[in-house]
Amino acid sequence: MKKRMISLLMVLLFAAAMLIPSAMAEEVAVSADPFEEITEEFNGAKTVEAYEIVTKPTRVTGFVFLRWAPSKSAPPMANYPAKQALTVLKETPNWLMVKNEQTGDVGYLNKAFAGEPGEKTAEKPLNPTVVENGKTDLGVIDINGAFSLQCRLPDGYSIRPVKSTSDQMIAIVTSEDPNKPVLQLSVAYDEAYAKVDRMNDLDDEAFAVLEKTFTDVDPTVEITYGDTGLGTRMMIVRETDNGIDYLDFLSIYKGYFVECVMVMPETAEDKELKQEWIDMCVEFLTEMDFVPAGSISEAGLAPEGRWLADLSDYDAEAGTVKAELKHGVPLEAAVVEALKEGDTLTVGQFSETVEKIEKLEDGTLVINEGDELIKYGDQYHLYVSGYEYLEPFGEVTVAIPDDVTFEDGIDPATGEALEEPKQHTAEEFKTMLATEETTGFAVDNTYLTFNAEGKLLRVEREYAPWQ
Repeated sequence: MKKRMISLLMVLLFAAAMLIPSAMAEEVAVSADPFEEITEEFNGAKTVEAYEIVTKPTRVTGFVFLRWAPSKSAPPMANYPAKQALTVLKETPNWLMVKNEQTGDVGYLNKAFAGEPGEKTAEKPLNPTVVENGKTDLGVIDINGAFSLQCRLPDGYSIRPVKSTSDQMIAIVTSEDPNKPVLQLSVAYDEAYAKVDRMNDLDDEAFAVLEKTFTDVDPTVEITYGDTGLGTRMMIVRETDNGIDYLDFLSIYKGYFVECVMVMPETAEDKELKQEWIDMCVEFLTEMDFVPAGSISEAGLAPEGRWLADLSDYDAEAGTVKAELKHGVPLEAAVVEALKEGDTLTVGQFSETVEKIEKLEDGTLVINEGDELIKYGDQYHLYVSGYEYLEPFGEVTVAIPDDVTFEDGIDPATGEALEEPKQHTAEEFKTMLATEETTGFAVDNTYLTFNAEGKLLRVEREYAPWQ
């Protein structure tokens, strides 16, 4: 088994320039006599009038193998993501002899991983983009205006979208150091999970089905669970026993599967994942944000909600403004309470060495006589200079209705705090947004209030030292 898994690994590394674990594709069970199996399949082969099928892996973010012979014992020639179009030339009892018209490759695909004859790929493609702005936007998935995926890359890493099919985006996150691990990120839509807002919404039976897509492939994998910074649940799969070492993270958001695999590259001298790199991957993914796209109401964020945001890019013609939404970053109590002098406190993009730590009677931890970690339930939040530290987690476009009110706690002429907030009409608010020369009018630390239909009702700007 171990020898066979290493062989598969080498083939995949050659084919895709990085590892795509077999756990993302097919079951590992093989015939006791593979030559007998191959002979039986070949003897049952029938030439058919050519027709087109698309690949259908166990998970939409998974892969299927094209093999040189009709047997799971036959090494793979190539691997394909979901909905790769292939032409069927022959059929055996359990396999299809297929041709990739783009590459000319001819091989065998297990029937279990083929779509129905004539099934077509979706016509609306994905549009992945990469934008550097403190965080990295991995792309707005343009199928039904669902969301963008944002994260802060590990130091020395860059991201490169390498493939965009009709339903899937694949990107590779690589380091400048050839001895550090590679991350492959796949995002794909699954109609069967269209009503699943987040993985958190699944019941035990649904989790068992997803776990089975891994354990059927390899019973030795270890499955645990974690959460992103916004509380979206993740399935974490670890494999170390079969000659390969990888971490596989899987989550679901608004019908999309998001899967990230971490492995050592072929160039690495040591193929074992070190704990520091595993921690890096966990941090990368737990800080990943699933950001709804479109307006507040389309995003499903704010029926009768109040959100803290920074405003920018006012569009006078459309009567809209962009709102960068912000939130506090919760820290697990066990992590905070284990802090000691010399450790580094990292919260989102905030990082500081702990030189002094003091615990107050109410449980608050004071770091370096200035910053505070205040406990809420089983989590802590960071406060800097008396104000909660906030991280941006998404951007939406907001329409400004004619009847909206703007309550300003800052004097726009001086930038100083007002003793009493001043009320402004929608037209006055729009004028201030459009006038770049207005002294001190940086519209951050702003609260937006919406009604049940997602209509903007009220804008409030409060004074803060960094305003």
